[in-house]
Amino acid sequence: MVKHTNEPQISQLFQDGVLLNLSIGFWQARMSISKVAEALKIDQTLWNEGLTGGGVVYFIDKETRNTFTKIDGAARAFLASRSLEFALTSGRFVPVTAYEKVVATLEEIRHQFFEERDAFLNNFDQHKRDFLDQYKEVKLRDGTMINASEAIERFYPTAAEVRSKFYFHFIPTTLDMPLFVGDDEEVAMEHAMKVVTNLKMGKEERAKMTEQYRQQIDDFIKKDVVGALRQEIMKSIQNYQAVIVSGNKVSGRTFNKVINDIERFKDLNFVGDKEIETMIDEFKEKYLTKLNPEDVNLKKNDDNEAAKKMRETIANATGALLKKIGQADVDEVTGRYRAKLVIPTVKSAKSKSSKKGK
Repeated sequence: MVKHTNEPQISQLFQDGVLLNLSIGFWQARMSISKVAEALKIDQTLWNEGLTGGGVVYFIDKETRNTFTKIDGAARAFLASRSLEFALTSGRFVPVTAYEKVVATLEEIRHQFFEERDAFLNNFDQHKRDFLDQYKEVKLRDGTMINASEAIERFYPTAAEVRSKFYFHFIPTTLDMPLFVGDDEEVAMEHAMKVVTNLKMGKEERAKMTEQYRQQIDDFIKKDVVGALRQEIMKSIQNYQAVIVSGNKVSGRTFNKVINDIERFKDLNFVGDKEIETMIDEFKEKYLTKLNPEDVNLKKNDDNEAAKKMRETIANATGALLKKIGQADVDEVTGRYRAKLVIPTVKSAKSKSSKKGK
C-alpha cells in the first residue's frame, strides 16, 4: 500500500501515485592501463591492448560483468514499462494502480541482484587468482615478456571493498516529503536535506516554485500521461492493424503484445481517461482474447473465407477505434482531473515556528 506524508496540503496527484527513484550500483571491476604501466615502469604504448579494452584493465571476465549489467537493465526497463516520465524530478511517476505490482517485481529483481553478488563474492578468491594468472606472462608489443601479476595485484580490492560497491534501492517520494525504501541511510538523509532547503525559501521563491509546479504538472497530465498513453495505444493498435491487413501470419504473440499494451494503459490511467479505456477494453475482449491465430490465418491452397472475413472485420474495427481515439477530447479529461488538484505550497520554517509560538 502506498504511504504518504501527513502534510495537510498534499496534492491529489500524490494521492494517486508516487515518484519512484531507482538507484543501482555495482563494482565496475576495472582500472586504467596508465596505472599498470606506471607500476611496471614501462611505456604505456607497449602494453598489449589484446589483454584489455578501451584503455582499461578489467578485474573480472566479461560474462560476470554482464550479469549485473543485465539485471540493472531489466530493472530499469520494467520500471519504465509501468511508470511515466516526470519532468520535475529524475524519478518515475508510478500510479497507485500499478504500485504494488511494480514494487513486488522490483523486490524480486533486487533479490536476484544480491543473490548474484553473494555468489560472486563466495568465489571471490578464485576469481582473483584466475584473473592474476593471465598476467604472469605478458608479452609487450616490443616482444619483451614480463610478469605483471604482482604489480596489478596491488590495485585489486578486497572482498569487503567490492561488497560495498553493490546497492539496489527504490525510493518512493512525493513533492512534500521523501519516503525511503532500502538500507542506505545516507541516501535517505540526502533527500531529507532537500526538504529542509525548501522550507527555508522566501515568499517570492515559494510562489515562483508553486507556479512552476502548476505548469509542470499541467504539462505532465496533458502530455506525459493522457497524450502519451493515447499515442502509445494507438501505435500498438496500428501495428496490429498492419499485420491483419498485410495478410501475414498472425501468432499468439501478436495478440499478446496488444493485450499487454492495453493492460499497461489501464495500469497507468490514473487521470481517468475512462472513455478510451472502455473502448480499448471492449476491443480487447472482442478482437483479441476471444480469438486465436487459426481464426484469422489464411492457409495455402485454401480460400479460407471465414479467416478473410474476420481479417476484414478486424481491420474495420481497428480503423474505427483509431478514429475515435484520435478525435477524443484531451482537454475534457485533463480539465476534469486538474480541477481536483491542489498544488502543494511550501511553507517557510519561520511561518511554522511563529504559529507554534502563538
